[in-house]
Amino acid sequence: MILTEEQKKGQDVFFKIITEAWENDDFKESLITNPEETLEKFFGRSLPNVKKIKVTDQSDPEYLYINIPIQLKHTDQELNEKKKAN
Repeated sequence: MILTEEQKKGQDVFFKIITEAWENDDFKESLITNPEETLEKFFGRSLPNVKKIKVTDQSDPEYLYINIPIQLKHTDQELNEKKKAN
C-alpha cells in the first residue's frame, strides 16, 4: 500500500503519541482522562475543533481489542458503480 505524504505525516504523529504513552505513565493517564488538553500540551498548539477524541488503554495482553469504525454511507451513485463492477 502506498501512502500519501499526508497519510505518512498522520502516521508519524500517531506513532509519536503512542511512543510517549508507552514510555511515560503520567502522559498515558493524562491522555486517557483528558485527551484534547494533553495533545495540545504535547504538540504545543490548539487542536482543530473537528471531533471529540476518545483514548482507551488497549495494552493488556490478556485481551483482544476490537475497534468498530464508523460505517460509511454510500451514495446511490457509488452503490450503482459497485454493482456494475461485480
